[in-house]
Amino acid sequence: MTPLASFWSGLGGQPALVSRVSAVERPGVLSSRLPVREFAGACVGVCALAAAELAARRTVGGEVPAVRVDDGAVATAFVSERHLRTDGRAGESFA
Repeated sequence: MTPLASFWSGLGGQPALVSRVSAVERPGVLSSRLPVREFAGACVGVCALAAAELAARRTVGGEVPAVRVDDGAVATAFVSERHLRTDGRAGESFA
């Protein structure tokens, strides 16, 4: 079971909806010995799929739209504190 399918199942989502999520893989982003890229993408994918399902339920007869998760965008979001500047300077990191 993929991380996406596992997370979606853990939330009680319909297993068939996982196929609505596609990914744009960007090898090398969020490099780690642990599956950080995969888990980060799955987290974003599950949130986006839940939003898509909600939107479909609010539309009479609406079909759950497809969701695309781009690893590059996910990686930027997950390390966004590294890109934030205050008065042109990076903040201090705790880790």
